[in-house]
Amino acid sequence: MSTEWVFQNAPPWLLLLLLFGSMALASELGGWLHKRASLRATEAVDKEAEGYILSGVLGLLALLVAFTFGMSLSRYDVRRELVVKEATALTTAYLRTSLLEEPLRLRGLLHQYAQVRLEFGLTGGERGRAADRKALAMQPIIWAEAVKLVQPARQTPLPQFVLAPLNEAFDTATARRTALAARLPGNVLLTLVLYLIASAALLGFAVAGANWRLRVATLALFALFSLALGVIIDLDEPRRGPVPVPQWAMAETVRLMAGEFPLTAPEP
Repeated sequence: MSTEWVFQNAPPWLLLLLLFGSMALASELGGWLHKRASLRATEAVDKEAEGYILSGVLGLLALLVAFTFGMSLSRYDVRRELVVKEATALTTAYLRTSLLEEPLRLRGLLHQYAQVRLEFGLTGGERGRAADRKALAMQPIIWAEAVKLVQPARQTPLPQFVLAPLNEAFDTATARRTALAARLPGNVLLTLVLYLIASAALLGFAVAGANWRLRVATLALFALFSLALGVIIDLDEPRRGPVPVPQWAMAETVRLMAGEFPLTAPEP
């Protein structure tokens, strides 16, 4: 079982609970080690040194979290932009079919294809993979129908005008598939988790013997770090969790093809 598989398939809430519990245990272990050290003769100097070390460790931890969050957010933005790009290309291809003779079958195929692409964006697991396979099977059928319809006008700019957005839609579908498969490396997330646990141990070592208020604040800090990791994992998983990639652009395209929007300007 690889690290990538764990982060991609384990329930996020379970990962967060395990991380929070590990950080709490590491903090207790750090406090126990501090009591075992028994360096009372230089306690004042040690406290000052511990403060410097703790500040450096937490600063580096914040940098690692920010770096990993930036990677996840960048991938999320790319996936969102690709949905809009594909929906725009399909809409353009659909509208330009009005220039063709008898485009009803092609329009029906494009409408069905857009519905399948919407299902691909909304569902994960086997349903998402099945929708992707169905869309791939439909592409040559749609292309063949479009080529057949533009054959009578092959000496004019019409074929390029009609086929270009269709080709862009198919290319963008491939780019979306690649973007969905691109995830944060499991070793990066594992390194971040290990650093979080090590930082918790050092924090526990530094605040050993503190009053209950500081201990509660420490637990709150662990909860915040766990939530930060949860957001990173969720942004990296585009089709589950509370922050999925928006599919509204593709949904609007499906509605347009279904005739829910007027394709011509209303009468004045």
